Amino acid sequence: MSAKDRSVQGRFRSSSVEGVRTMCVEGLGIAQLSYWDIREEIAAGHLVELHLDDVTAVNVDVWALLLQGSKHQRESMYL
Repeated sequence: MSAKDRSVQGRFRSSSVEGVRTMCVEGLGIAQLSYWDIREEIAAGHLVELHLDDVTAVNVDVWALLLQGSKHQRESMYL
């Protein structure tokens, strides 16, 4: 069955990338995730990239904790 033959119903929202990725790998739906978070699953063939004409990517903030010396420093970065 091709991606065009499938329909997705319902919504699920989570702040856990690991949880959403696992659900997608298990075939429970589709998600908008960054390539950084799913590159290994794509390379292994566990996930495929879908191009949807009626969907616009959502801009999200990326937070990182950077270790500098003995202090942890929080910085906001926009990609």
